[in-house]
Amino acid sequence: MTSLSSFSSELKLLLAACFGTVVPAPENFDSGRLQKLVSYHGIRPQFLAFIHQNNLDISFRSSLAGLCQNIAINNLLSVRQQAEIIKLLENNGIQSYAYKGSLWAEWLYGDVGKREFGDIDLLIKPAQFEPAIEVLKSAGYLPDEYRQYLLDKPDRKADFFKTDYHIPLVNTSLNTSSMVEAHWQVAYPRLCFDFFSDEWDKYQETYSLHKSHIKGFSNEYQFLLLLVHHGGKEQWSRIKYIADFSAYLKSHGSNTNWKLVEELAKSKGILKLYKTSLGLLKALGLPWQEGWPENIIPTNPLPLDLRWEIMPAQEANSTWPYFIHGISIHDGFKHKSRVVFAHLKYFMKWRLLFTKMKWYSQNKPS
Repeated sequence: MTSLSSFSSELKLLLAACFGTVVPAPENFDSGRLQKLVSYHGIRPQFLAFIHQNNLDISFRSSLAGLCQNIAINNLLSVRQQAEIIKLLENNGIQSYAYKGSLWAEWLYGDVGKREFGDIDLLIKPAQFEPAIEVLKSAGYLPDEYRQYLLDKPDRKADFFKTDYHIPLVNTSLNTSSMVEAHWQVAYPRLCFDFFSDEWDKYQETYSLHKSHIKGFSNEYQFLLLLVHHGGKEQWSRIKYIADFSAYLKSHGSNTNWKLVEELAKSKGILKLYKTSLGLLKALGLPWQEGWPENIIPTNPLPLDLRWEIMPAQEANSTWPYFIHGISIHDGFKHKSRVVFAHLKYFMKWRLLFTKMKWYSQNKPS
């Protein structure tokens, strides 16, 4: 196991909360910094459960409990709204798959109140995507100003659908702020995370979520979706993603078909991402159990240490970091070259890029 001696005492405590491991030896925690870290990294419900289980005297325990109660209530409202949206789409002959959000909270933690999430994410097949948007618009879910601008003209819209993967939709008529992210892919095409819609039915699974039945995916397929989102797209930038990954292993690791996971990862060119991500958990201190993947070599977590401690704001332009990371995590020349060509293809859409720059220069969004 890689030494975590360079990690702050606050960071070690957060990781112990994610893994459910032994509480680190008493140290002089900076309570204010600890509170900021817990909030930034999106693990407030997990951390509250951890300090309750271990009866830890944390100065902000009471306020944290109040925040987590609000999170649980909002999550339940989101579950209800998601079920209504899925039913609305079904009534119009459109099939959708729940993705991230409340489904992952239930799937990973067995309780929708135990995971922080914001939006309602749905995967919709490309062939049904535009009709789905029209149905959602009729129910008050409208694209944000930027996406609506990109959808206004046919040529611009065509390029947008070729280069992007989702549209955020906001319903301002509801009492609470409500955003739906409708996806036709799991990530930008230039990232080459190939989870094509023609295989979704093969791996679909129905979940029961607070008396509603929603479509998701089998453990193995959904685990890879978790992997490419947390490790591929978000690059393990927050400890929330580590918590989810470890929660999967603790809940489903012993009854997962790991041979199938490896075969799928290899076919998609992300076997390296799969192995290094598991190695990261091992290096960070997650106790390995029987039935989990074997021969996993610990991955040095120290490059993440500084990033987790600094808590940087999200970068305004992620194209270059996406490119560099995409090259580093894909397998072999074949898949790395696909990332290169996908980015070149993206930059050839110069009219769309110019249009985007023009919109941002005129609107100066925050």
